[in-house]
Amino acid sequence: MSTRPGIAVLPPEVVNQIAAGEVVTRPAAVVRELMDNAIDAGADEIAVEIEKGGKKKIAVRDNGCGMDAASLKLAVLPHATSKIRSVDDLQTIRSLGFRGEALSSIHAVSRLEILSSVSPDCGGSRLLSDGKSVRVSPAAAPTGTAVSVRDLFWNVPARRKFLRSDASETRAVGETVIEKALAFPDRSFRYVRDGQEVFVLPVRDTLRGRLSALFGRDLSDACIPFDRSTTSSRAFGLASDPSIVKSTRGSIYLFVNGRRVQEPALQHAVLTVYREILDEGFPAVFLFLEIDPHLVDVNVHPAKSEVRFADASIVCRFVAGAVSDAVHRFSQKAPVAAVREESLQAAPPNSDLGVADRTEIDPAQALSDPLPPEPLFQTAQQGRFRILGQIYRTFLLVEEIPAASGGPSEEPELWVVDQHVASERVILSRMTERIEQRGPLSQSLLVPIVLELGLKDSILFERVAASLRRMGFETEPFGPRGVWIVRAVPVILGRRVADRKIFLKFVEELSSFDSTRRSEEELFHDVLAHFACRSAVKAGDALMPEEQAQLLTDLLSAEHFRICPHGRPSMIKIARDELEKRFLRK
Repeated sequence: MSTRPGIAVLPPEVVNQIAAGEVVTRPAAVVRELMDNAIDAGADEIAVEIEKGGKKKIAVRDNGCGMDAASLKLAVLPHATSKIRSVDDLQTIRSLGFRGEALSSIHAVSRLEILSSVSPDCGGSRLLSDGKSVRVSPAAAPTGTAVSVRDLFWNVPARRKFLRSDASETRAVGETVIEKALAFPDRSFRYVRDGQEVFVLPVRDTLRGRLSALFGRDLSDACIPFDRSTTSSRAFGLASDPSIVKSTRGSIYLFVNGRRVQEPALQHAVLTVYREILDEGFPAVFLFLEIDPHLVDVNVHPAKSEVRFADASIVCRFVAGAVSDAVHRFSQKAPVAAVREESLQAAPPNSDLGVADRTEIDPAQALSDPLPPEPLFQTAQQGRFRILGQIYRTFLLVEEIPAASGGPSEEPELWVVDQHVASERVILSRMTERIEQRGPLSQSLLVPIVLELGLKDSILFERVAASLRRMGFETEPFGPRGVWIVRAVPVILGRRVADRKIFLKFVEELSSFDSTRRSEEELFHDVLAHFACRSAVKAGDALMPEEQAQLLTDLLSAEHFRICPHGRPSMIKIARDELEKRFLRK
C-alpha cells in the first residue's frame, strides 16, 4: 500500500509564483497593473512601451509621486501597499489598486527594474530583481516611477509557452492602453510598440475629445451625452444614435469607479434601452458609473474585471434611465453627414506607389457604372446546363442536361444556384488567379477615399494593410494619427468597393478576423474573401439573362465552385424523387 506524502508548507518562491499566476496572466495584465499604479500615484503623464508583444520588454513611466528607497524595498513584497491599512478600508476603496499583489507577482516571474524618486532634490533609487534576489541602490531619477519588466515568465516555462503570438499579445496591450486613456481623459498617454510610436494622446478637457481621438470623429459626432446623479451615484458618458450599428458588443464600454468591467447585468440594462430603436446589431456606448464604494465590492476577481453591487437591480435601473436620457434625445439631433467633403478636398495629390497596370477613373463613375464586362455568351445554355430563370431575385433555376449516351434512365436534373455565393466564388477565383500569375491590377481614384478611423481602429487597419496592398488596394496613413487614405482599388472588385462606407464596415468587422492568431497568408485570404463577398452580386439584384448566363459559366469554370469561401453551398440539387414525394406522387 502506497503512502501519501505528508502536508508541508510551500517555499515562499513557489507561493509567489502560484499567486503571480492569478494576477499576471499575460503581458496586458502587467501593463494594466502598472498603469493602475501610475494613476493611483497621481501621474498625469504616462508612457507605455513594449517589445515582442510585451514578452521581451514592458516599460511604464509616469510623473507621479514616486517612492523613496524604504518604500521601494517593500514594494515587491507580497501584500505590501500604500492603498489600505485595515479591513475597514476594503469597504471604501477608491484607488484602482489595493491588494499589494501586482509588483510582488511581477517580481516573481520576470527580470524587474524600478527607478523611482519623490523629488529630484532628494535623488532616486533603483531596484533590480531576477525573481529571487532584490537589490536597491541610489540612482539619479526624475520625479515619478519607471518600471521595466523583461523576459516575462523566463523562470516559468510552462506559463511562457501558453502565451499567444506576438501580434495577439500586442493587440491585448493596445486595448488595455486605450481603455485607460478613455477612462482618464485628463491625463496624457504615450504608447510605443517595438520602437515605433503608435500614438501620443494629450490631455483632453472632455470625454468626447478623447473619444474622437481614439475612435474617430464619425463615431464621436454620432454620440449624445448623458449624465444622471443621485446622492450616492452618478452615471454619465456618451451613447450612439441609431445610425451607428455594430456587429458585436465590443463597442459597449462599461466603467465602474474608473475600472473597465465585464458586468452582464449592466450590459443587459444598456441593451434593453436600445431594443426599441435597433432592429439588429449593437450600439456604441461609453458608460462611466461612479458609485459609493460602500455599495460595490471590487474585490471579487483577481483582475478586478468583475464587481458585485449591494443591490444590482437598483443600479441597473439607474443606468438604464441615464442611457435612456440620451436615447430620447436622438430625434432632436441633426443627422450625421456620411462623408465630410472638406476632408476629401484636403487629400494630397495622387502619388505613384509602384502598383502596376493602373488606370485613372472617376470615383463618381465607379460608383454608378460597372467596369466593362468580359464578352458574354449570347445563349442561356452552357454546355450541359440550361438556365430556366431567376426567382426571388436571389436564385437561378438551372436544368442539367444529361450527356448524350443513349441511356434510357438518364434525365435532366434541377439545380438551384445562389447568385451571391456564386458571384463571390467567381470573384475570389479571378482575384487569386490574377494575383498569383500577374500581380494585382489596380484602378486609381481621382478623389481618394479618406478614412478617419481613430487610433483604436487604425491599429487594426495597419495589421491588414499589407494584405490590402497585395490585393491591389493602395492605402497609406495620412495626417493625424488614425487617418488613412485609399488611393486605388482592384479592377476586379470594381464599383462596389469604391465606397467609403464599405471600408468603414470592413474596419468594424476586422476584429472578427481574429487577425492576431493568423499567419500573414491566412490573414490575406481572410481579407480577400471579405472583399469578394462585399463586391459580389447581392440577393435582391435583378440579373438580365445574359448576366445569368455569364455568372453560371464563370462559376462552373472556377475552382471549388460548389462552395463559397465561408463554406456555404453555391448550388443544391433538387432530385425528381423529392419533388414527386412533395406532390404525393410516391
